Amino acid sequence: MDELFQNKYRIRSARATWCNYNEGVYFVTICTKDKCHYFGEIIDEEMTYSSVGKRAVECVAEISDYYPQVVVVGSVVMPNHVHLVLIIKNDLPVSSSAEESCKSSSLSSIIGNFKASVTRFAHRQRIPFSWQSRYHDHIIRKQEELSKIMDYVLNNVHRWSQDRYKD
Repeated sequence: MDELFQNKYRIRSARATWCNYNEGVYFVTICTKDKCHYFGEIIDEEMTYSSVGKRAVECVAEISDYYPQVVVVGSVVMPNHVHLVLIIKNDLPVSSSAEESCKSSSLSSIIGNFKASVTRFAHRQRIPFSWQSRYHDHIIRKQEELSKIMDYVLNNVHRWSQDRYKD
């Protein structure tokens, strides 16, 4: 691991070496570049989506269509980021047509395809849009941890509104 990226940087993977990311329960946060509010704004404790935000919501809903072995158990699209709670079960039977369309159901493939779909939409509409280059993931191993994360995700819009008015 002594190689440098572009002769400048040493970027170590943030991934757990003991996990293959092909099955399990994950909490994922994906941010927009420079935290720009591409997805809309929160007004009166409700998320008002831009066209890119509406597409991001649609893409979240379509994840299980493209990856039948993935269940989205929680999600929220915020002004400048997306939270997902995903369960990946690779022990489910997969039809041959679905198998062809989703050769890899690793977490990185799922997130990469999600990000690409939102980006393609924005670019087709000539809407300036960019993601942060990476994403944050957390492996959920306990039910109590899942419950806390689900509460966080489901109340994120309300919490965001409250944080804005604390000053």
